[in-house]
Amino acid sequence: MQRLDFIRACHAGTAPVSELCRHFGISRKTGYKWLQRFNPDDPASLFDQPRARLTHDERLPAGIVQQLIDMRVRHPDWGPKK
Repeated sequence: MQRLDFIRACHAGTAPVSELCRHFGISRKTGYKWLQRFNPDDPASLFDQPRARLTHDERLPAGIVQQLIDMRVRHPDWGPKK
């Protein structure tokens, strides 16, 4: 795996990071990102991380939803005309 080889080469200290990045064909930004992300106890730490959120829990608490429904029932003239 290229990423693990890069990490090992960096930890060996045989060459500067910029030179190793050139050798492995990656940008310095990517090289430093891999170094920062690397966790020796977690082999999956070097895989790309998903950018999307894993949870979309932006719901209102049930109590607030019920209050909104009650207000809408009490005041049907509030809000846009349907």
